[in-house]
Amino acid sequence: MDFSIIIESLPVYLEGLWTTVWLVALSLVIGLCIAVPSAIARNSTNPLIWVPAWAYIYFFRGTPLLIQLYLIYYGMDQFYPVKDTVWEHASFCALVAFALNTGAYTSEIVRGSINGLPQGEIEAAKAYGMSQFQTYKRIILPSALRRALPAYSNEVIFMLHGSAIAGIVTLMD
Repeated sequence: MDFSIIIESLPVYLEGLWTTVWLVALSLVIGLCIAVPSAIARNSTNPLIWVPAWAYIYFFRGTPLLIQLYLIYYGMDQFYPVKDTVWEHASFCALVAFALNTGAYTSEIVRGSINGLPQGEIEAAKAYGMSQFQTYKRIILPSALRRALPAYSNEVIFMLHGSAIAGIVTLMD
């Protein structure tokens, strides 16, 4: 067997691996930064807060990632400020699509883990005299994020699999 073709192509494969790693890692970090506030907003009782969060989650979980990538890549081209800038670049569009998609899915994971907390933990924080912000910061979010970790690992794998469609918009990974 002749391995010369594989050895000649190794730099191309390593470049594709690097593109996949940074795209997935950065979209997961940005998605998590989107997910925590939107999960908290989704649990709110105020309709002015939870309805936009619900609409965001509903849209991005209800449409395929490929369609979202198409809408962002080809749709952003319709706006003048985006023409011939870095915002029109394929890697930026793929990053935005992946981050918004994983943010919606992760938001539901975090929301579910917040809702699954024992009421005793929250009541203890209230009895201790903590404000709602302190309760979220010290009790709810650390416990919920710890409980969400197994489900979040599935989202990481989903994003790794989903990164293959970045090649559709000329991003070679």
